[in-house]
Amino acid sequence: MNRLPPFDETGMSDTQRQVYETIMSGPRGKFGGPFPALLECPEIADQVQALGGALRFDGSLPTSLREVAILVVARHWRSVVEWDAHVTIALREGVERSLIEAILHEQPVEEAAADVQSVLMLSRELVETKQVSEATYKQAVLEVGLEGVVELTVLLGYFALLSMVLNTFEVAPSPADGVPPLELRLPQ
Repeated sequence: MNRLPPFDETGMSDTQRQVYETIMSGPRGKFGGPFPALLECPEIADQVQALGGALRFDGSLPTSLREVAILVVARHWRSVVEWDAHVTIALREGVERSLIEAILHEQPVEEAAADVQSVLMLSRELVETKQVSEATYKQAVLEVGLEGVVELTVLLGYFALLSMVLNTFEVAPSPADGVPPLELRLPQ
């Protein structure tokens, strides 16, 4: 059940229209997910979409590593919208199905490249314990660099924010964003 009224493009203020057009003309190319809710505060929506664009489309982390981190956050927050959309992207970007299954079922991952393992460990530690151990931190810096760890940390916070918006307003997943295979769906 979506707590928001149906999105009506015709009733937008000038500021809302400007943000909407920025999103539509940007790399997302579509308007949905958390943005109808965020558009109720257009100045905030604009800042949020700009940060998301920088993280998702201009960041230094390889897309597959970014998707691993996003899936950890989506699983933690049980955000079906984020999970569905990003499972589809992760598969397209070459993330192993077995890794996605391990994230889905919150299982350890024994076999993964060192950079994947370090991103996974840091992401899990931070969202689950609210801290990152010294060993995990050092390994992540070794694998993705200090800039990568900063970007990863901001990415985790950004997708936690989106998950909270989606969960608060009970936004339903859209098939247009992608539908994961049945065995990779988040339990409801």
